[in-house]
Amino acid sequence: MIPFIRGHRPRYFTLYTNNTSGKHPRRVRGRGQGVSFLTLLAILCFALPASAQNTRLIPHEIFIEYGASPALHFINLLSGAQTSATVTGDNFLVTPEGVLFVDENGEIQQINERGDVKPHAFISIPPETRRLDWTVAPDGSQIAWTITVGTPQSLITETWVANLDGTEMRMAFRDGPHDGIRAYPITFSDDGEILYMDYQPDTIADITPFQQYAALFSLNLITGETASLPGEAGCYCGGDIRDGQFVRMMLGSGGFDIRAYDLENSSLHVLNGLERLISRWAAI
Repeated sequence: MIPFIRGHRPRYFTLYTNNTSGKHPRRVRGRGQGVSFLTLLAILCFALPASAQNTRLIPHEIFIEYGASPALHFINLLSGAQTSATVTGDNFLVTPEGVLFVDENGEIQQINERGDVKPHAFISIPPETRRLDWTVAPDGSQIAWTITVGTPQSLITETWVANLDGTEMRMAFRDGPHDGIRAYPITFSDDGEILYMDYQPDTIADITPFQQYAALFSLNLITGETASLPGEAGCYCGGDIRDGQFVRMMLGSGGFDIRAYDLENSSLHVLNGLERLISRWAAI
């Protein structure tokens, strides 16, 4: 039994939506908390294969409720058909093949829209694991997961990456030991060659009202090199990376600034802190 998995209720989920443009699906994050029985935790949406013979993707919306056991509700957005399933576990990750979760025995399972549950084909959790974090690429082609081991004063994190079908699985990064800090995967670049990560203060993210980051960096999956993202590390604040854009809340002299970096051409746009904006408006 792995203590951190039991009772751990992640607030953030990766969502996928179907599109007909031929471009990568956009990835967003949704937040929710299991505060009472039948409280809606999160809304997820992604595209599932219609069948083994038919690879046409069908968009599904997924609701996750916390009750005595988490309940997953799959809604087919084309037909309106709904199926529901109750699972014993937590730490959900939505992928194009279904929802991954960790069961009460510390094993990784996969459930599809029909309610079929099976062990995951290639991801496993070593007995000494303290923490599992994971993310899936915006186009659904790759998955990354981190295994954190050690004591709170000496944490070591291994970052693994594979194609969604399990091919090309390898350990891409090994970090530590660090006192109270673990490497945390966030998302892939659109071309799949970079994994964006954070040096996350251990356990703090579980109690903050929204996802925050301490020291964001990039991991080049081709060369293995790491590099801090622009302006890091600044503060333990909010941020997001999507479509080559890096948006970061940073503490400035007049409040929190919103900084938007274009990671492809290195341009920067800054929305000044609220206090400075009010001062400027007052002077007009």
